[in-house]
Amino acid sequence: MPHAKKMIEEKGKDGLVAIMIECGGKTPAADVPAFLAQRFPGAGFWSTLEQPFRGADQGNTNPFAFLIGADGTMLWQGNPNGAVKKVEELIDAELKKIKTGWGASPEIKKARMQMHFKGALGEAGVTLTGAEANLKETAKEDHAAAKAELETIYAALKKGVENATLENRYADADRQAKALAKAVKGQSDWETEVKAIVESMSAPDVAKEVKLSLAIEKAYHSNGDKAPTADVAKKLRDIAKKNADAKSSAYAERLAKYAEFQVAR
Repeated sequence: MPHAKKMIEEKGKDGLVAIMIECGGKTPAADVPAFLAQRFPGAGFWSTLEQPFRGADQGNTNPFAFLIGADGTMLWQGNPNGAVKKVEELIDAELKKIKTGWGASPEIKKARMQMHFKGALGEAGVTLTGAEANLKETAKEDHAAAKAELETIYAALKKGVENATLENRYADADRQAKALAKAVKGQSDWETEVKAIVESMSAPDVAKEVKLSLAIEKAYHSNGDKAPTADVAKKLRDIAKKNADAKSSAYAERLAKYAEFQVAR
């Protein structure tokens, strides 16, 4: 985990994302957020009963890692402690690939650079649509694959806004919606869809939740990069109590619980 954190700090701006999974079955789910709050402030947390890598050749090593490329291809799996150099080389190669793009035609290559590196989904859509008229037979399959990748990214980003809202993280949902609006510029149908999402965040009742959610985030991170303290937990409890009728109060309560658990460790 320290090595993963170091790589994110160095290469996160270039597109590297780390997802750390505890699946040993011995750690109570409630312990994980507190651990993250202490070691990785600002990291997200998801809990599931699914087995995301069922069937993979995991062997008997711990830790065990997977390196997945931008297109969803698994590039490597194993114990990263014994393959630090190899993993770093594979990551560097993948990050270099997304900066230039790849594909069976110059247009497909450009579109993949736009969607994976620039995050310009609308531009990528325009590029792929423009390439259809003169598409060679040998590039049709890859063109379809690139379009599918683009649709998957767009759907995932929309789902991210929805999930943040369902979890009462309204400020995060608002940020994601506005970022998505910028990303889809040029793709008119997506622009229309996302505009409606952004506008929904400005509705009086939702805007109030966004403002409260920002205050909750500020309180939770008031101790900077250090572990949450009893004072942080109290701030969050006070916010939740004062705004008991707001949906975001559940978010404040949840973060307060994480902070209190960390204090008690």
